Amino acid sequence: MTKLTSRPLDRQSEGTQLFTFAVRRWVKAAVDGQCVCHVIGAAFRTAGLQEASVPFHAAMQTLCQNARKPLRFGTPERSLLSIQEAQLVHALGAAASDRQDIVRRIAEGLVFPDLAPSLSASLDRVSRAFIRSGFSFE
Repeated sequence: MTKLTSRPLDRQSEGTQLFTFAVRRWVKAAVDGQCVCHVIGAAFRTAGLQEASVPFHAAMQTLCQNARKPLRFGTPERSLLSIQEAQLVHALGAAASDRQDIVRRIAEGLVFPDLAPSLSASLDRVSRAFIRSGFSFE
């Protein structure tokens, strides 16, 4: 995960960049009282990721409402990934490699135990949608 947090976002994979952008825009839209579905939906449609929209929103809602500890997400213009952003990208990469044990472990560290399976399933669906659309994670 050090590779994810130490390298600028513009030097990460396209999937990592798009997912991180979506996370940051989702949080900013929520804080600003904007419709998160509209903000992220447009970006996902443009990238051919419509099927990632529903599980992405489910994952973000689970994270924001059930975090074990305060989560730190970067602003849209921040060049480096936060620890939590890197954990999510790592989980997506693990899901793409069928390493569900890693996805579960990361989810269990981020949210309360009863919601970890839900977060894991959402991240798995997001990852698979990204991979089907030609995006990868590092």
